[in-house]
Amino acid sequence: MAKPKKVFDISSAAKEDSYNIRAESVSSNLLTNIMNKMTKIEKSFYLVIIFTAIIIAIGTVFVRTKVMQTEQNLSDVQYEIDKKKTRHEELDQQIQELSRSERVIKIAENNNLRSNNKNIRKATK
Repeated sequence: MAKPKKVFDISSAAKEDSYNIRAESVSSNLLTNIMNKMTKIEKSFYLVIIFTAIIIAIGTVFVRTKVMQTEQNLSDVQYEIDKKKTRHEELDQQIQELSRSERVIKIAENNNLRSNNKNIRKATK
């Protein structure tokens, strides 16, 4: 009869038919063996890597959220600017319509005023 090995690999065990291996026992034993073989420095190193990955993931989500908020604020400000530009253009058009010389002359004639070209000055914005 074959003497069981203390340390074995799955492929040799399956060939020699010396062990009855269940999947759940291999996975838990495998993880336990790996953890037992690791030094404290290696464990600390891997924990730091995992912790760093988690922090980077959280940071990425935070940054993306801030970028989305900033883009929303930017679009709100751009909308307000466009609205004010439109209003400004409407008011400029009204100024042009109200300051037409024909209109001014007509109002002056209706109020019995006469034109004196010496007193005419051009106003600018």
